[in-house]
Amino acid sequence: MTTPPTSRVSTDAVRVQLDRILASARFVHSERLSRFLRYTVEQTMAGHAEQLKEYPIGVEVFGRKDSFDPRIDAIVRVQAITLRSRLKDYYAKEGSDDPVIIEYTKGGYAPVVRDRFNVEPGLNGAEQASIAVLPFLNLSSDLENEYFSDGLTEELISALTNVKGMRVVARTSVFQFKGKAEDVRKIGAQLNARMVLEGSVRKSGDHLRITAQLIDVASGFHTWSRTYRIEMRDLFAVQEEIAAAIVTTLSTMVDRSAGRPTKSLDAYHAYLKGRFYLNKWSEAGFRKSIHFFETAIQLDENMAAAWAAHAVACFQLACCGTEPPSELMPKARAAAARALQLDDSLAEAHVALGGVLAIHDWDWAGSETEFARAMELDPDGAPAYQCYSVACLIPQGRLQEALEAAQQACELDPLSPSVNSSLALAHFVLGEYNEAIDYFKKALEIDPNFFLARWWLGVSYLNASMLLKAFAQFRKAGALSQDSANDAIKYSYGHALIGRRDKARRKLEALMSKSRERYFSPVLIAAIHVALAETDAAFDWLDKACEAHDTWLVWLGVDRRFDSIRSHKQFRALLKKLGLSSVARSTTAG
Repeated sequence: MTTPPTSRVSTDAVRVQLDRILASARFVHSERLSRFLRYTVEQTMAGHAEQLKEYPIGVEVFGRKDSFDPRIDAIVRVQAITLRSRLKDYYAKEGSDDPVIIEYTKGGYAPVVRDRFNVEPGLNGAEQASIAVLPFLNLSSDLENEYFSDGLTEELISALTNVKGMRVVARTSVFQFKGKAEDVRKIGAQLNARMVLEGSVRKSGDHLRITAQLIDVASGFHTWSRTYRIEMRDLFAVQEEIAAAIVTTLSTMVDRSAGRPTKSLDAYHAYLKGRFYLNKWSEAGFRKSIHFFETAIQLDENMAAAWAAHAVACFQLACCGTEPPSELMPKARAAAARALQLDDSLAEAHVALGGVLAIHDWDWAGSETEFARAMELDPDGAPAYQCYSVACLIPQGRLQEALEAAQQACELDPLSPSVNSSLALAHFVLGEYNEAIDYFKKALEIDPNFFLARWWLGVSYLNASMLLKAFAQFRKAGALSQDSANDAIKYSYGHALIGRRDKARRKLEALMSKSRERYFSPVLIAAIHVALAETDAAFDWLDKACEAHDTWLVWLGVDRRFDSIRSHKQFRALLKKLGLSSVARSTTAG
């Protein structure tokens, strides 16, 4: 690597710009990224750019030991991706008028410094291009076609994500405005988007009428609009034309084409229905989405996008803890592998595979590699950071890194109830219950029916000794899930924790009566026995969890419910089986 071109900007100007960035809201609370930025900039100014490799950065910046192996520990690659994304956001907002630009090329650790007002042709404009694709309105008489208008929106988001230099607002954030008659200028400002694309779809049989219009947020004027009257078979061509028109309008260049996901319209419709239910983020939604993705695959076995989405759906359903992971996790792994065999550039498939490798296979190095690859492919995609935080970093006890990854996910997708819940969970495992409660509440403000946030809010109240509030949330969560077994688990643990042993046992007995009918997490049963001071029974259930590769087991090392048995040899032996011997914390959470 050659030394980056910093000579056009004086070192004094670079130092001033560095201090300005480090004092900004995006960096002032991120110690790791700030150290990374300062170290690489100062080393480059000192003429040591050639020495900026993964190993010295890992040791000098992130405090890794001399035995640090970048092939196993992806911290430098992941933090570099986060740093590039954070800088891009900084220059799009607070630093939009800064005279000096500091940036990093993909795969490089030495910064490139340049004068904003002396840029080379082709650089100006693209760096601040950002767009929000609002949910297209379904104007069809049949409400069942809702999946189609939502699917078209999602496909356009996916296509525009592949445009070099463009920031595309995440799906979950834009879908918070579905059906809301708000001024697009206010929406654009809230989502920090320069342009807003909105439209409508009317479907009648095999005929479509699609209207799309691009609006400049600053002025409120339309910069491009068009109406398409087409037959269904021409849908892919129209999607490509809309994306191309937006690219032309914003004067950017296409980095790579998203391509057509399939030649089969029936497979495509099944895929869109699957995504519609996948985005419900519920157990029932995951089940339905699996059915539709399997249908799409049957219709086109080479549809990589369907295989990737199928992997995600199987993984998420397994994480609900109501199905044996031995059935779902291998399906998720196989689907992700097939997707990557067909198209190894699908970030979604790498995320799913990374999750399976961590939670089910306990292959932490392999998981790190997959998440790092997902972030390289889609640095503006929140799911990679979110899953990396929850599935890979938290179990390993790398809690500060987990918090930063969750914060990055939340910056990329601020209106996602799932992402906000992941950030809440990162605070939770750090023992920061007030912050956790705030973010779980935020998730529920976005979606009051989001079961996971409701359940974890109750657990957070329990750990914060707010018992009445905890049980109130458990009641609401029970009404949402309509799952009597889940209710029994929550209430049994809650009663045991506050000394109501008889009530806890009655709930536990009710739960055991259902044990032959359905699967539930042995880890949750073990936690109840720990609260009842029944250590032998707790370890029996933890052994069952280990044998089943239960999805909840990987958080054992940071789960406060098990603090009272943490010193037992059996506990340490379990962590060793999980590949988590290094996770030893005196104050953990769970």
